[in-house]
Amino acid sequence: MTKTKGSSFLTCAAIIFSILLIPIANFIPVNALTTDNTVPNSTNTVGSTTLTTTNSSQIISPIVNATGSTNVTDTGGSVSIGNPLGLPLQNLTIPVSASSSVAGVQAFGNGTIVTSQNGVLMTFFFDPQGPAGNNQGKVKPSDPTIIVKSDDLSGNQFSGMFMELQNPDGSDIATGYSPASFSTQSGKQYLVYANGYQNYVFKHWDDGSTNPSRAITPTQSMTLTAFYSGSTAAPQPPTGLTASAFSSSRIDLSWTAPTNYGSSAITGYTIERSTDGGASWSTLASNTGSTATTYSDTGLVSSTTYAYKVYAINSAGTSLPSNIASATTKSSSGSITKIQSGLVASDSLTNETKTQQQLQASNGNGYWFYGGDAPAENANYSFFRDSGGFHIGMQAPKDGTWAGFYGVSPKHNAKLFNAQITNPVRATQGQFYENGMYVQTANGNVSYVTCTTFTNNQATDWGIINATGNTNQVTSYEVLWFDTSANQPLSRNCSIVTNGNDFLAVYLDGSKVYEKDNANLQMPAPFNAFLEPQSSDGKEFLVGAFKNYYVTTDQNIKVTNLPSNAATVTISNSTGGVLASGTVSSGNATLNVGQFAFPLAATIKVFDSGNNLIASGPQSIYGGDVYSVNSSGGTTTGTTSSGIALNNVQSTSGTVSASNQITLSNFNAGTGNNNILVVGVSANNNNAASVTFNGVQLTQAVLSFSNNDAELWYLKNLTGTGNIIVTMNGPTQAVVGAYSFSGVDQTSPILTTTTNHNTTPSSPSISITTKSSNSLVLDLPSIYGGSTLGSSTCAQQWDVNIQNAITGASSSVKTSSPAAVTCKWTASSSDLWDDVAVELKAAS
Repeated sequence: MTKTKGSSFLTCAAIIFSILLIPIANFIPVNALTTDNTVPNSTNTVGSTTLTTTNSSQIISPIVNATGSTNVTDTGGSVSIGNPLGLPLQNLTIPVSASSSVAGVQAFGNGTIVTSQNGVLMTFFFDPQGPAGNNQGKVKPSDPTIIVKSDDLSGNQFSGMFMELQNPDGSDIATGYSPASFSTQSGKQYLVYANGYQNYVFKHWDDGSTNPSRAITPTQSMTLTAFYSGSTAAPQPPTGLTASAFSSSRIDLSWTAPTNYGSSAITGYTIERSTDGGASWSTLASNTGSTATTYSDTGLVSSTTYAYKVYAINSAGTSLPSNIASATTKSSSGSITKIQSGLVASDSLTNETKTQQQLQASNGNGYWFYGGDAPAENANYSFFRDSGGFHIGMQAPKDGTWAGFYGVSPKHNAKLFNAQITNPVRATQGQFYENGMYVQTANGNVSYVTCTTFTNNQATDWGIINATGNTNQVTSYEVLWFDTSANQPLSRNCSIVTNGNDFLAVYLDGSKVYEKDNANLQMPAPFNAFLEPQSSDGKEFLVGAFKNYYVTTDQNIKVTNLPSNAATVTISNSTGGVLASGTVSSGNATLNVGQFAFPLAATIKVFDSGNNLIASGPQSIYGGDVYSVNSSGGTTTGTTSSGIALNNVQSTSGTVSASNQITLSNFNAGTGNNNILVVGVSANNNNAASVTFNGVQLTQAVLSFSNNDAELWYLKNLTGTGNIIVTMNGPTQAVVGAYSFSGVDQTSPILTTTTNHNTTPSSPSISITTKSSNSLVLDLPSIYGGSTLGSSTCAQQWDVNIQNAITGASSSVKTSSPAAVTCKWTASSSDLWDDVAVELKAAS
């Protein structure tokens, strides 16, 4: 997938066919062989192959480097196929019993599968290079990044010093506060200028130079450190401390780091707690040993009020205390809500009609990149999208020469990839054709797992193959599963679940056909997904199709925060049938849903040991989802028995198209009354000009663009499924996420809004005071893509990083009565950010 087929490989492939002399697809049925069907020997013979039956035999031409024969079927017949040209590929035999679905299958390192079907010997050949193509622009090396830090003279890092990236003439290109991150061009000369502030005086760089203006010509990413002198002083106190009850036994704390660190960097925080309204205090944490500005106090008593205050620590001492914040733990009863979506990406592939020219015009700017070796091979190909799916047509330039074309996804750190694959014919006119989904490591090697068809001039079979290789081609194969039944379906839904190392599971049409947890896959994450047909048949133009593509973080869902009396958790369909179940351990349950098509409309139910129902709620389930049992005024959104309910959440990301658009495809509004759609946009260079759902314009609710774009848009009374199209005001990279809710007031759905941004590097945080009961708060932070986000104090719904461009995320929190709510995130490295929040008003 990551390399173009070279001439050396094509020569090998052609010789494989010429050495075999007869087309592999034209193996003669056993009962039709006669002794006079002899093929003349060729020169340079080092071995020959004999196929024998009870009354006939055929001499098949000698094969270079031939090996011993291997039984093909259980009843008779043998074949010797070797390793042409001494390729570094071994023969691979499937050690299975006669009753196995792959009994009698023999796989060879040159890409050949030999089997018997209905008494007919059949051979399939697939391309040893795997999905064809090269980088063709889909993966470009990153430009160097310069990170500029600030340390005191003792080597302790502190932040907030103003840094400038300049042209050689001293004019500014970019500015930021330490640790500042600057994108540069390799080989270009820059000046990096370190400013002082008040008693912080620049002394020298890490290379010993004392001029605050430092010339640098980067050829790779690097970190520069500026050293400062300053007076010895303790930090100022933290500010903005908030306490939020997460459950009946947990309170989450969040605060803002001091704006003045004193003479050295913050090294940790002291946290004190009071259970008597502040009359007395005890130390909860003497030193957290971390610069994180969040903390979870667990093991608490339900329906009890706790107060907190926080102190900052540096090498000079401890600050004065922060403000005091209090919260009351919840009661022990709960309802099931989704707190994190497992959906990474989805595309029905049926939601738009576009020609090849239209798709090519946006190549590299949307989700899919289109490529392959078909153009280089002068093969006839085409591709387009319509209501029937994503179609790719292919015809080999001549019999025996492989060519392929694909749509390839971005890199994903995910585990489950799904697509419905459709083969165009049951038999070819001559050579071979295959159509499949490939999940391949993005580390540059041609190592993958594929779920694919194998078609010759007699039949179509389905198989699961694991291939490992180098940066040029596959060097070994393993046939994991092969269907030898007659008249197999031409369209099947396939889910590949893998971590790329030792675990692999594959589902076809809802049935698990393969699973292994101690495999040797040699294809580490992240992964690209390829949808690709390949053909060596030069006689006809064949068009394969794909639908229902999605990617999720896992095949399992988790239900957390379960009460102490919970024993089992089930997922039931609309008729009450149990689809999956799991036992409760330490307040959590894990359920496997990998065999189902997502989203799975089902109900999650929690039972105690007496099989009494504790909690339940309908859900729209994706693999990787995380659910929680929360009290009626809980801190997370989801489908509940009353109030605002979450119907769907979905996100996408990438560079906008030539028309400055980015599309979130196939978004389902869900069910229920009083629906609302909320769309969040995070971007680095421009903000949104418009947002539409099924062509209907949304209204902007709130916008902040002091450092990075962060904005929320909404639409009332939406129904059905459609595309969300965001049009930006200019070129940019963007993260787009969407929520659909029911139970929202349609007169004043957005009751309160607020914005926040920083001027010195820190982690995103925003506070909003709700005005109504049973409201729902949504926040949307946006930070430079050199920093990632995590550990939200509210319930994370999406969190997407476009490296060195933009990180966009969103979280939610439900309140039972008007209250001050703070949603705070932890950034991997402090940077400039924007954050917006809205209050959704519940329908009366």
